[in-house]
Amino acid sequence: DTSSDDDPAWYDIPGQVRKAIKDFFAGLVRDNTGSVMGWLGTTVLATPDLTGDERVRTLWTTSLVTTNAVFVLFIVLGGFVVTSRETLQTRHGLKQILPRLAVAAVVSNCSLLLCGKLLWATNALTAAIAGQGVDGKAAGAAIAQNLKSVGYGNNFLLALMVLAVLVTVIVVVITFVLRVACMVLLIGFAPLALVCHALPQTEGLAYTWWRAMGACLGIQLAQAGIVLGAVRVFFTPTGPTLLGMPASRDGFM
Repeated sequence: DTSSDDDPAWYDIPGQVRKAIKDFFAGLVRDNTGSVMGWLGTTVLATPDLTGDERVRTLWTTSLVTTNAVFVLFIVLGGFVVTSRETLQTRHGLKQILPRLAVAAVVSNCSLLLCGKLLWATNALTAAIAGQGVDGKAAGAAIAQNLKSVGYGNNFLLALMVLAVLVTVIVVVITFVLRVACMVLLIGFAPLALVCHALPQTEGLAYTWWRAMGACLGIQLAQAGIVLGAVRVFFTPTGPTLLGMPASRDGFM
């Protein structure tokens, strides 16, 4: 609503109510844009090195001790699978089971190092996607600058749309928190999951761990690409644009 009663008289009660509602949402957006976009810039484009956290390492060590104890059971079960060839099954013999046991032992014991390298590679790939000096903080600042320059103070619908953008960003930040929490569990229980490579009957659990880790890291790459693509294509330091061309407030939204 951009009618001429943006500054109603004191006796215009409905107008005063409309103005109060507009001012409330405009102030809500204005006061929170910078902080919300700051959260976006410091979270979405990187994952902290969880393998260096002492509590995560303690969880991983406890899991590794349990894994090495359970590995004896996998050896026994592997021997049972080998001896049952040509009777209970015909697919898996010593040549199939022995390499699996070796791979499971190495991968489970080196899983902390493996997770650290995966995090490093993902952060490096995200930085490469960013390129040309656009990092997380710069992206958040660029989006915040454009949202603030729209001029939504007297446009109730536009203020609601900008508020919807901020809510979406908050959802992205919450997704980051959940993703990090999930990765703490994946790293902590990596030995127990990866030792399941030892047998074909349990290998599906190990593949589930790989898929979950890949999903957590893939979310970071996807979000980074979206945020940086938006900054490169839609935003410029000079104000609202649409595909690089100057746009009105309605065109911007």
